[in-house]
Order: sequence, then structure tokens, then C-alpha cells
Amino acid sequence: MSSLSIRWRLILSYALLTVVTVGMMLGLSATLLRQSVDQQERDSLQANADAIAQQAVPLMWPAPQPRALQQLARASAFLGNVRVRIVTEDQTVLADSGQRAPDTQEIMIDGKTFRLVRREDSYWGVRFVFQEVNGSADAETTTPPQAQPEAALVRVSQSAITTGNARVPTLGFVQVSNLRQTGSANLGQTLQTLGAAGIAALVCAVLIGLAISHSLMVPLRKLAGVSSRMAQGDLSARADMPGRQDEIGQLAEQFNQMAAKLQQSFAALQSERDALRHFIGDASHELRTPITSLKLYNELMRDGVADEQARAEFLAESEKQLNRLQWITQNLLDLSRLDAGLTQLNLTREDIDDVVLSVAASFKPVAADRAIELTVRKLAEPVRVWVDRARIEMALSNLIDNAVKFTPEHGRVEVAILAVAHASVEISVKDSGMGISAEDLPHVFERFYRGQATQAVPGHGLGLAIVQSVAQAHGGQVGVTSEVGVSSTFTLHIPIGKAPASN
Repeated sequence: MSSLSIRWRLILSYALLTVVTVGMMLGLSATLLRQSVDQQERDSLQANADAIAQQAVPLMWPAPQPRALQQLARASAFLGNVRVRIVTEDQTVLADSGQRAPDTQEIMIDGKTFRLVRREDSYWGVRFVFQEVNGSADAETTTPPQAQPEAALVRVSQSAITTGNARVPTLGFVQVSNLRQTGSANLGQTLQTLGAAGIAALVCAVLIGLAISHSLMVPLRKLAGVSSRMAQGDLSARADMPGRQDEIGQLAEQFNQMAAKLQQSFAALQSERDALRHFIGDASHELRTPITSLKLYNELMRDGVADEQARAEFLAESEKQLNRLQWITQNLLDLSRLDAGLTQLNLTREDIDDVVLSVAASFKPVAADRAIELTVRKLAEPVRVWVDRARIEMALSNLIDNAVKFTPEHGRVEVAILAVAHASVEISVKDSGMGISAEDLPHVFERFYRGQATQAVPGHGLGLAIVQSVAQAHGGQVGVTSEVGVSSTFTLHIPIGKAPASN
């Protein structure tokens, strides 16, 4: 049984259930029908015996009339398809319809005798043919009745022949019996019909089992196929069962959720791997210069080639390179994780004016030293935005720092905040610096990219890449417009957002 498929187990279960149910119904029906048929035959025989006894009273009192009694017995036997005997109180037979075979029974109508030529019994009734007999039947009826063996009787009902007068004793008895088991024959045919109906029910159960098992096995096979595809590496495979609300539909939905989470996990691992690959590539590229410089300074100082002044310059330059190494190690990996979407933002609801003013305030001393006018244009009404404040401050710091660095003395840097249709805020940083050439403009947000005009200005080429990653992590974006020799404007778009879902 364990080697059978689920489909055939279902079909066999339906068939077995049908066989057991039909068998029990047939057994119970046979018992009830047999009891009912027996009782009806018994009641019918008794009713016939009582009726014949009433008709026999005038033929028994004051003296028995054998000829008339014989005709009554034969006529009653013919009409009821039974055997009728009329006996005295001491069981002397006065009349017996069974002295002739059933196929030679006769009946007299208007002085003419008719003999039963053919009688056909069926489940649906009795069919018979009579033929007139020439001559009188008196000779035949004067012959004393011969007692028939009791073994030929199937069931006997007896009724006393009485006058109703208590002083007159019982005149005799009417005994009515079946000549054959008509009810049992009919019962057998009924049971055969029920058996045929049971076989038909079994066939229907098998067909229904095939249909139901097919409807169950199709989605299960589909799930098995999807599982096989996933096992071969296709993590996008899904069990498509729209509109199915039963347990199989729920199983498919849970399977799809599991597959989606598994795909997300593998995608996260892929992103983590890509982020590490980018980090290693960027780090190896960016760290090569400071490490080479530090190694050269160390060799010169170890060999004693440099004098005290040169040593002081080497140490100062080494400090710069160490600071550069420290900045790279602190920001490069975080930038790679931001680009891969692996960094979880710590979202809080912040007043965007307060965030911008706080960042701009830290650059006012630097701007004042170079006589640069740094202004902030706030919103008319406060707007609160869901952001990771630390990362937004880092992005704004990079934008304002670049603007101050590339703006000449007595220049101007303007930070403006605008609300866009109650859906996002726009923070622009505009300087009056050297501008960006058309060749450099498409690459300014790439890592470590520095245009020809910026080589003389200290920097690492990661600031704008960090700004872009922070904006994208918040669902926003950053853009730039520039005119060489006039100004550059960087615009940061941040959605207002909504509260993060609680875990």
C-alpha cells in the first residue's frame, strides 16, 4: 500500500468505502425486506383463511357439503394462488385444492369448466391462459380429496369455521398455504437489482475518485515541479494557483512566501558579496597611493637621508596619508553596503529645517575665514520628514563642504529648502565657484572620480558617491546642474516618507 501513489490511494479508499457502505445497506435491506415479505405473506394468508372460513360456514352447517366445499377450495386457491384445505375438527379432509397440479387447475363459470393451460409468474405479475373443458366436471369433483404431503407446504395459516354461537362447537378449519415461495423469489430479484445498483455505485465512486484525485494531484504535481526548478537553482520559480482557497492553495501561498524569502536571502548574500568585491577593488585602488607614500617616507627616514626639516615634512605628509587611510576605512565599506541596500536606516521624524541649519552652522567658521557668504533659506512652514538623521547630515556635509571648497574668496554659497507637493522636500546647494565641465558632469557621482579642474583641491573622490547612496537609500535622488566659471547647483530630493513598520 505504501508504494501506491496518493491518487490511487484516494481511488481505492473511495471504492472500499463504497463497497462497505453498499454491502451494509444490502445486508440491512435484505433482512428488513425478508421480514417485511414474511409478515405480509403471513398476514395475507391469514386474511384469506378468515375470508374463506366465513364463506364455508353455510356449507358446513348443519351438515358438510363436500362438493360445494371442494369448489370453494379450488376457486379460492385459484384466485389466491395458494393451496386451500378444509378439514373437520379431527383433521379429516373435506376439501383440498391441491389434489390437482397447479398447471391443471379448473374453474367453473355458468356451468362450464375452464382449465388453466399456462401460467407464467414474474416479478411484475401473473399471466395465465384458460381453455374450456368439454363435459361435466362433476365426475372429477366427486372423487374424495387425497391428502397431500405436508412437506410440500411452505407456510400455513389456519382459521376456525364457527357460527358465532357459543353453543355450537367449531365446525372445522380452513388451512391456507403457499404452494411456492413467491415472496422469496421476488425478494431475490429485488436483491439482484440492489446488487446491480451497488455495482453501479462502485463504478461511480471510482470515476468520482479519479476526478477528485486528478483535481488534487494537478496542483501537487505543479508544486513538485516548482520545487524541482528551485532545487536546480531557479529561485524565481513560483506556484501559480490563483483563486484557490483550500489547503492546497494555502500550501502554495506559504511555499511562494518561503521561496520569496529564500530568493531575498540569496539576493542579499549576492549583494553582500558584490559590495565586498567593490570594497576590495576600491580599497586596493585607493589605498595604494598612501601606502606607497608611507613606505617611501619610512625608508628615507630609516636610511638617514633626510635632514631635520625634511623629516618634519615627511612626518606631516605621513600624517596626511594616515588621515586619508582612516577616512577611507571608515567610509568605503559603509558606502559599499549602502549601494547594495544592506544597511538598515534608523528612521526618525525630523524637522528638515533643523537638520539643514545644524549642518550649515558647522561650516560657517570655515566660510567666514574665506569671506564666503553662507546663507540658508528655510521653508515658510515647518516640514517633518522620516530620515536617518546621521546619514542625511553626512550627505549635506559633503555637498556644503564641496561648495565651500570650490568657491573662491568673497564668493557665495546658498542652501535652500523647498517642499514639493507635500510628498518630498528639495534641498539645493548652490555655489559661485568654478563650475563643472560638460565632460566631467556625467561622472561626478562615480567613486574616486575627480575632474581635471579639481586635481589641485584636496579630496578623495568619494563625497558625491556617498551623497548619491544616501539619497537612494531614502528613496530619493540627487542631481546637478552647472555652468563653467559661473556656478554649480546640487539638488537633493528626499521623500517625506512614513513611519517604519514595527517588528
